[in-house]
Amino acid sequence: EILYGKYRDHILRMTEFIKSRGAHPLGIIEFSKGCPFNCNFCAAKSTFFEKETAKTFQEIGYLYNLGIKRFYITDLTFGINPVSRELILNKLKMFKKNHADFGFRCITRADLVTEKFVETLLEAGCYEIGIGIECNEGTVLNLMGKGVSSNRNAEALSILGISGISFKLFLIEGYPGSSTFSTKSTFELLNYLESKKYNYFIQPALSRDIIPSQIRFKEKEDRGILKRGTANQLDFRHDGRKSGWDTNKSIRSISLMMLAYPSTELGKDNKDKELQKRTAKDIPFLKDGIDIYDLFGFIKNLPDAYPDSLKLDLIHFIDGVYTISEIKEKIKKLYPELNEEKINKEIGFYSEKLNEEGLIDSFANPNIIKITSKPHSNIKNKNPKRKEDTLLFWNGQNTRYLYAPLNNKVIEIKACFYKNIPKDVFEFLILAKGIFSIEEISEKLHRLCKERDSFRDLEESKKTTTKIYETCRKYGLVS
Repeated sequence: EILYGKYRDHILRMTEFIKSRGAHPLGIIEFSKGCPFNCNFCAAKSTFFEKETAKTFQEIGYLYNLGIKRFYITDLTFGINPVSRELILNKLKMFKKNHADFGFRCITRADLVTEKFVETLLEAGCYEIGIGIECNEGTVLNLMGKGVSSNRNAEALSILGISGISFKLFLIEGYPGSSTFSTKSTFELLNYLESKKYNYFIQPALSRDIIPSQIRFKEKEDRGILKRGTANQLDFRHDGRKSGWDTNKSIRSISLMMLAYPSTELGKDNKDKELQKRTAKDIPFLKDGIDIYDLFGFIKNLPDAYPDSLKLDLIHFIDGVYTISEIKEKIKKLYPELNEEKINKEIGFYSEKLNEEGLIDSFANPNIIKITSKPHSNIKNKNPKRKEDTLLFWNGQNTRYLYAPLNNKVIEIKACFYKNIPKDVFEFLILAKGIFSIEEISEKLHRLCKERDSFRDLEESKKTTTKIYETCRKYGLVS
């Protein structure tokens, strides 16, 4: 009553309002503060101590009587102390027995998860558990100072999955030392969870330093509650590439996670199963720090008899969107005079050389060669060029996504995903890399999109291509 008395009427009003909207008000409670572990990415560095259990249960009872039936136990790691854990769970089980509509969610560590622990949590009314898996590659987990192996993570997820409880995976992408190999391993884990039909969803984060200018952060840092580590975690919903917080690859992989798998921000039921299948396919993309001019400069000087135009068309489709087999199909449309054998040989030769040089990569076949070569070319011109922070995603079926932070502002990622982009706009953005003119792009779109009336001949194709260009330029997607 001392804690909540003066807010009682306000809590009652808010509780009724939230319920009227079909949602559940959530009571925030805690049994402990701080965390005894020292993960390098975590901003919580305060000393661990436990609160009086009896007082916390008084809070639960008081809020329950005001109509709040669900609770979030905000302990950074619930159940660390096995003695107090048993006491708390027994009391929660008793409360659940007397109040059937009571429920709670919590966060814990994978190395604390056992069949008995999960069974008791379910009996006590737990409906959701958060687990910091971070990634599925042991080397990166060691760099994080996580203290949990990928095998132990997998064991915990299996226990949770079999139990049927809903569990949330906290994932960190782009941590210093991570690579396409570690990203591929995480995608494989998520695909495995999907195949088992476990009741899970994800909350991914980009690994970058927390904003030091935030007043509350500075205050808490002075008090020793928060502390900047090697790569403190910042909420994933903001794009910080312009501030140097992360890389193009990080954005690409985290975007795939959010679009393909059930995600906190996009909604547990909003997932793209077709895109899940593509995460572990051979979809080549540029290595960080490499652009299309570097690829062209390298390929142009390779000894062979094929024209530069074919080489340009090939490298334009290396965009992290199409698989090698899909690139071959597009080259066939652009060069019908070449037989399939020659196309396969040509693309195989160039993709192999680009991989060897360390210029391209893919999540399916990660290239771990370090880039030691300097840029091969510095060609620049005024042809339509897609903005560097515009990324494309395709699920291989009918859905095409566009990720485009407009006006170089730090904005919410969820506001940047536009799906069901028309095929012609999608192809235009792939071809608009500053090398081809409008005329050249319109000719290529004519060959790629002949089935559409607006590309039935070169004149119609140019009109349509010009309209697409003007629209994309208006929205800041191309220069």
